Amino acid sequence: MKNKKLLLDIFMSVCCFAITLVCIFKGSSRYFLLFTYPLLYLVFYFVIYRYILFAKNSIFKLFLGIMLFLRYVIMPFLNVLVGYSSWCKNIPTSSNYLLAQIMMIVEMIIIIVVFKFNYKKRQKNNEKIKIDNRFDFVILLFSIISIVLFFCFKSKYNILLHIVIPKTEFSAFESNNIKQILILLFNTAKAFLFLLVLKKVYLKPKKTIFDVLLVLFFCVLNVFIYTGTNRIQLIISFISSIYLILLVFPKLKKFLIISSLISFAIILPAISSFRQAELVSSESTLYDYSQLLNAYLGGVDNVAISVETADVFPQYRSITNFFYDMFRGVLGFNVILKNNHTNVMESDLYNFVYFGHGDNASQIVPIVGQGYFYFDIVGFWIIELFFLILGLKLEKLFNTTTNFYLKYTLLVILLRFSIMQGLSGTILAHSISFDCFIPWIIIMLNNYFVFRKDTLTYDKSKS
Repeated sequence: MKNKKLLLDIFMSVCCFAITLVCIFKGSSRYFLLFTYPLLYLVFYFVIYRYILFAKNSIFKLFLGIMLFLRYVIMPFLNVLVGYSSWCKNIPTSSNYLLAQIMMIVEMIIIIVVFKFNYKKRQKNNEKIKIDNRFDFVILLFSIISIVLFFCFKSKYNILLHIVIPKTEFSAFESNNIKQILILLFNTAKAFLFLLVLKKVYLKPKKTIFDVLLVLFFCVLNVFIYTGTNRIQLIISFISSIYLILLVFPKLKKFLIISSLISFAIILPAISSFRQAELVSSESTLYDYSQLLNAYLGGVDNVAISVETADVFPQYRSITNFFYDMFRGVLGFNVILKNNHTNVMESDLYNFVYFGHGDNASQIVPIVGQGYFYFDIVGFWIIELFFLILGLKLEKLFNTTTNFYLKYTLLVILLRFSIMQGLSGTILAHSISFDCFIPWIIIMLNNYFVFRKDTLTYDKSKS
């Protein structure tokens, strides 16, 4: 273990210092603070992240650290190589670029402080999962009814990437509140069916290769049957499903890791081609990947554009518009606020500045940019700090709960929170309400209606 840590320390140091030198010697006057990003990540690594990497109770911090490595180390390097080009039609001013870089530096410092304050060498980590030898009637009934209702409405759906919903058709389909709820129920139902199968296979005294294949089959169904065009949801479901399988079947670790890497090698190009089709692809693959990272992780260009948006639309930087923006996508509030024509979503304003027109809404406002839009330079960090602390609280709950279904639900939320720098507070609030509310109700009902209870406990530490 010490040798692994030492090699990782050396790799991180060499990588960050090398990219820093590249940024210094090949840098641009518009991005002259970019060289500080790899050094800042190196501080983050040695102060806290090197201890998190090998911890068993820091899954949120672990994935967030990986995203920060891509954002503060890899992305600056790619930006230097491609000459700092952008898909944006309206290039922000140099002063807004400078402000965006300062905001990202402060953003990283806040993350270091919060993680350091939160970190404890010996945190409680419950690796036990409650496997009840009982009939989960509520979950099974909910899953069957939800799936039947979904297909009774003859919904468009995407199966194994072979059937893709045209964007115009899906937008019309999603606008109906009843059908939107059915989509939510369907996504929850297919995940619960996978967990039901995983649980039943685990409880068998003797497991065969057929049992393993059955679990993997339902895992594939859970991951690749999805509604909409958001491939990030596919990746989150994939990681969450594989994690639960590893937690219950640790002996399959090598096989699952290898198969996961192969799957990602197939999936990621599909994600990239989709994103490039939405925007403007170039003849340079390196350029396209640089801009993909900028779009998905909230890079300098996108943060600068959000600062520019605040300058273009100062009339919408009000507290009432803030609450409208944050709650417009929350379950329940989305119905109440649907007919509100006074306020405007900041994402619409942001995309108008980005593309120069209002016909494309594919870009997401970085959370630090959304904070700047409403709270200016003194409070641009407020929204991100709130969700950062909330993510740490949910991680603590994830570590302590023994409920099989609740662990999966929390893991989905934590993985989405790990890319919060590239998302807006609006999307994170939407995710909490849609990914947690319905599953939580079903889990509570399932715990209440017990037909047969004989609790077995899986203890990973003894496996």
